[in-house]
Amino acid sequence: MRFVQRWLIGLAAILMVGGCGEDTTTPGPEPVFAPPGSVSLVTGPNTVRLSWAPSTFEGSSEFGGYNVYVDDVPIASNDDPVFLAARLANATPLPGTIFTVSSTAGGGSLQQGTRYYFHVRTLRNAELSTASNEVDTATRPEGNNGSDPSQYMYDYDELTDTKSSYGWNVATGQGLAYSATVGNAAQLDVVLVEEPNSPDDGSLLQSPSLADFTSGWPQRNRTIFKDLGAGDAAWETSIAPDPLTMVESIKIVADHTYAIRTYDEHWGKLRITELVKNVDVPRPPSGTVQLNYVRFTFALQLIQ
Repeated sequence: MRFVQRWLIGLAAILMVGGCGEDTTTPGPEPVFAPPGSVSLVTGPNTVRLSWAPSTFEGSSEFGGYNVYVDDVPIASNDDPVFLAARLANATPLPGTIFTVSSTAGGGSLQQGTRYYFHVRTLRNAELSTASNEVDTATRPEGNNGSDPSQYMYDYDELTDTKSSYGWNVATGQGLAYSATVGNAAQLDVVLVEEPNSPDDGSLLQSPSLADFTSGWPQRNRTIFKDLGAGDAAWETSIAPDPLTMVESIKIVADHTYAIRTYDEHWGKLRITELVKNVDVPRPPSGTVQLNYVRFTFALQLIQ
């Protein structure tokens, strides 16, 4: 019996020593050949910058990068490689998850006022995955209200000659300053007014439909706003807020960006680059009045 026990112990030791050099690790499953996720965009005046979440397939040795596709109609549902090749936006496969589209697949520049559709696919060698989510937007004109003090937006005062309103040509995106008069009613999208009982002498960006001076006017355009916050990140926002979260009157803060939805359902944004308070402005026939003025940059979508 003792002999048998010693023999079994010795056999176990041999098996243990013999197994030490073997790799018993089970290989993990191959990453799923999947498209990237959560494609989002930042719209510029002539470009659209896309970014997306990495595909799970990036962990594969067969991962070949990403392709971006663009057209002026939705195309994500079409999986035909020849069809997609004619709409490829990048010259070579993309190793990363950010790409700026500046032209169509044919080489033409993106046109302001044209809606474009974008999606991304993962590459496995030459094979394409299914499509990511498809996003759409249009490049948009930018501008500002200049360096000419006569074009600055001042708090509305019926007795001064200052411009207190601003409007955009939705065919070209050009912005123009206006005086708040009945004759300009059709062109007015925003008005600057003094904030009532303001402890800091503030101003409001306001819809023309709310301004006291529009009482009885034949046209009262309704514009709504939302404060998107301060800094470059707010200015680069390309996703429109829910109109139900927007208001017709909002306080002006320097360096803040405001989303704008005009009465005819065009979208824009306005960034306050300068807010100057209590400037003495001539008020005919004599004397002056203290008004605030703002300077700003703007961007306007030419598509509704």
